[in-house]
Amino acid sequence: MEYRPELDGIRAFAVLAVIAFHAALKPATGGWLGVDIFFVLSGYLITLVLVREHDRSGAVSLRDFWVRRLLRLYPALLVMLVLGAFFYGTLGDGGTFVGYLKTAAGAGLYVENLLWGLGGSELGHLGHTWSLAVEMQFYLVWPLVVGWLLLRRSRATAWVVGGILVSYALFVLQSAPEADRFPMAYYVPWTRAFELLLGALVALVLAARPARDPDAPAVRRWTGWLIGGAFGVLLLAGWTFSIYTDQRSIIWQSPAAALLTVALLVHLDGVRTSGVGALLSWAPLVWIGKVSYGAYLFHYPVIMVLMKHTDLGARLLFVVGTAITLAISALSWQYVERPALRLKSRFAGRVSTAA
Repeated sequence: MEYRPELDGIRAFAVLAVIAFHAALKPATGGWLGVDIFFVLSGYLITLVLVREHDRSGAVSLRDFWVRRLLRLYPALLVMLVLGAFFYGTLGDGGTFVGYLKTAAGAGLYVENLLWGLGGSELGHLGHTWSLAVEMQFYLVWPLVVGWLLLRRSRATAWVVGGILVSYALFVLQSAPEADRFPMAYYVPWTRAFELLLGALVALVLAARPARDPDAPAVRRWTGWLIGGAFGVLLLAGWTFSIYTDQRSIIWQSPAAALLTVALLVHLDGVRTSGVGALLSWAPLVWIGKVSYGAYLFHYPVIMVLMKHTDLGARLLFVVGTAITLAISALSWQYVERPALRLKSRFAGRVSTAA
């Protein structure tokens, strides 16, 4: 696929918002919405990969798709789990090494979202891997669904829209406030599917329409700044209507973030690196976006350790935590993720079975 630097810029903003949220930086109380952005973006990119492979070869290699996903996700995750063992007293369930093994198993087997959503417990302090579990569960099922949808391409979007509506209905129904944790709907895959499916819908629609016009008019480029401003308003609304004090606010805040991400993806498909795309393609943001997977993996244990062993205020915690996180993420990208990506490229585009 064509490399899109502006999409890395979106990843950068999303991961920085999540880090600020976990550092308890008050103006970023709505930073948890960065996960919603990631979900839409993941649904969009994965579906685009599957559709383009099918259009090119008439089939999708399920084996190669799943191998590529594992090679992209597991190496850095395993490094994080191994490094976390040195801080088992902070990260492990009950502060013991055996407890850490349970914590690491929940993260490594991609079931943290079910443990937290259905069981009510974070099981240590690697709870941030719940969102990675949601995405992995989507990756296991979605290629099969896409293969079925592409056999019925004229009705594919209708089926996806139906899935979005059902998932969001479940999201609303299972968002009852909990006394000591976020609602079940925050974690489980069937309630979060609507965001991944929104991204998939964008991919299906854009893949079917004519090639973009490279000479987009100025008024079209300016709409990107309006979308960016709406994101800012939404994040500030997350401060005023905090998920901590009004848990039912996820009913409107999550879909708002998801729909704004959809609007931004559609807009960027037309303007690419002009307008707001120029900001998102700014080199420092692109770099953060490239290491954003590692940044998401490592930031939470870093912040948990700093919280326990230092007396840093929220601002310093965010600054120091982000600096340490990005340093570790850069090493992970250079020495773990990039070598795995080179191996992953061997499984690109080979056809073995029709989806």
